Amino acid sequence: MSDLYFKSSDFHRECVRALVGSVVITRYNNKTYRIDDIEWGKSPKDSFEWQNGKTITYIEYYKEVYGLEITDTDQPLLINIPKSTITSNAPNATANSRKTLSLICLIPEFCFLTGITDDMRSNFNLMKSLSTHIHCPASQRLKTIHSLVDLVHKNKKAQMELSFWGLTLSTSMHKVEGNLLNSEPIYAGNSEQPLATNTNGVWHQYLRNIKPLSCPRLTDWICLYTQRDSETVDNFMK
Repeated sequence: MSDLYFKSSDFHRECVRALVGSVVITRYNNKTYRIDDIEWGKSPKDSFEWQNGKTITYIEYYKEVYGLEITDTDQPLLINIPKSTITSNAPNATANSRKTLSLICLIPEFCFLTGITDDMRSNFNLMKSLSTHIHCPASQRLKTIHSLVDLVHKNKKAQMELSFWGLTLSTSMHKVEGNLLNSEPIYAGNSEQPLATNTNGVWHQYLRNIKPLSCPRLTDWICLYTQRDSETVDNFMK
């Protein structure tokens, strides 16, 4: 949010576009939340009803429960609307979370975005570097899993925790039988012979320089988009 504040003249709109609908993780409890709204009229200095009807501010709550200091006491709150009623000992925006559906209010400085943002996708160098990790071959994934299992077996604390729950990690991967399918032939409009494709299931690169078998006329178009993408669509339509 700090970066958006200095980069955009319309800070509120940019925050809504960038954050609403995204998923964040809070390190103090390792939980993920979907951001449904931003409460600009609230700050960590606001209070809510906690245990046994006790009124407490967000500053006091995070200090008392998690030992965290909120550095920016004027920042807005991120809103998550849970699917079911949350427990009454969590920070919320209602007076009685046992009876009504509560809104979970999150502190932005304690939240970390998950996934890949639109800005990240537009960064070619970043996506190129990231692809080496998210598109690695199966052999590399298997090697990584073996390394993780080996680390767990060498960690006494991890072994004690697994033993407490009656769990064990096998040193070998479970094997299953499967059918190996031949690659399907792909016919194009400018060739009588099928294209020679590989067996890894990736064949979109073969379609870049060929003609389709038939191409219907596209005269009517409709553009579906969310509110957060309205500015992008407006620029596209121009």
